Amino acid sequence: MRVPRLIGLGLAFSFLATLVFIELEIHQANSSGLSPYQSGYNHGCSDSRISNPSDRYINQPEKGPSFHTDEFMDGYDDGYVECSDGSNSDNSGSNDDLADWNDNCRDAGYEDGQNGPFNQPTYDHCGDEEGGDVSYYKGFIEGCMDADNTRDVCESTTDAGE
Repeated sequence: MRVPRLIGLGLAFSFLATLVFIELEIHQANSSGLSPYQSGYNHGCSDSRISNPSDRYINQPEKGPSFHTDEFMDGYDDGYVECSDGSNSDNSGSNDDLADWNDNCRDAGYEDGQNGPFNQPTYDHCGDEEGGDVSYYKGFIEGCMDADNTRDVCESTTDAGE
């Protein structure tokens, strides 16, 4: 009779140890103490100071918009806009900010057109500001065509249209 009882205690101990391990993993994953919005804001603010789009956090592998929550992306967008121009702390945006946003989206599209596939999450993210999605699309087509492809080939690789 003692053997089954010991097995039962062993199973109970293993179960409790597993629960403790899972709790520790969850705690470590959230140890920064920042909300997704604040984390996104910080990344957006940092990215606003980086002139080369390919060096930005949001354009790194497995760091793009599709890898983050909407709350993170809202914070990212707010941080990017607010830190782009120190005089713009009310999140209203300015024509210069919008022009910079669209230029950056065009540059990201051009780079994708030269080097890789049409990036739907980046296209969608660029669309967060007026004209950004169109800028990305036009940049992609231009970059793709500069890589010796025809317009038809370039347009056929996109999931979005103008």
